[in-house]
Amino acid sequence: MALADPHAVTVVYMGKRTFPELAARLIAVGMPADTPALLAESVGHADQRLLRTTIGRLGEQLAHESVTATAVILFGALVSRF
Repeated sequence: MALADPHAVTVVYMGKRTFPELAARLIAVGMPADTPALLAESVGHADQRLLRTTIGRLGEQLAHESVTATAVILFGALVSRF
């Protein structure tokens, strides 16, 4: 799976609902669960949320959250610099 390239940064728009499955598939094909991830939710609004985590933890967290706000998810090696 090309998305599992550890040297690339991938951006997923409005992927909160599907990210748990994507994260599981990425990990299954060899992407480390501790790959950096950033969730940017409600960007530009008063309730903006930035969550720096890993694909493994973000997948687990989003599996138990209700999806209400739009978000952008970035993951890959360079995400830790954001």
